[in-house]
Amino acid sequence: MTSLSKTGSILCLATFVIVFALTIEKSSGVEDVEKLQLYDCKKVMGRIAKKTIKLFGQCTKEVKANSTKEEFEKKMSCIIKCALDKMHLLTDEGIVTKETVQGFMDEMIPEDAHEIGHVLVEDCLSDHGSKLDKDQPYCESYGEFTQCMQNTIGDFAEKANCNIGALG
Repeated sequence: MTSLSKTGSILCLATFVIVFALTIEKSSGVEDVEKLQLYDCKKVMGRIAKKTIKLFGQCTKEVKANSTKEEFEKKMSCIIKCALDKMHLLTDEGIVTKETVQGFMDEMIPEDAHEIGHVLVEDCLSDHGSKLDKDQPYCESYGEFTQCMQNTIGDFAEKANCNIGALG
């Protein structure tokens, strides 16, 4: 995978965390939809976005401080890795697991949305979660994982006819 552009990295990471906010809005059962509509989806999305942007800024500074200009341009996926770590989505070994995803959801997402969140993350976890390599100099595997999440969320949003602008 080629290194992601800064904008691409931001979009990938933001898309990854927004998956959980989208799960609040769309669900297959009528009863579930009624329960989930009790939550302020814009507030949840806002909280996630605010945290993500703040951490992305911190991580950008950290990666930039430890890189030459040429290296920095190749390390956009390292910013993603850093932000995932600061969100406690990575284990000490640098991988994403069901448990780390659950911890993120416990902190940021209403409990009624957890099940569908796990379903959405499942394929990327099985395909990429354990293959994340914290020792890669350019953190390519983290970009690949986040790209998988972006594709999964895009497919989900299309099938569920989600409109981010309609949340809340």
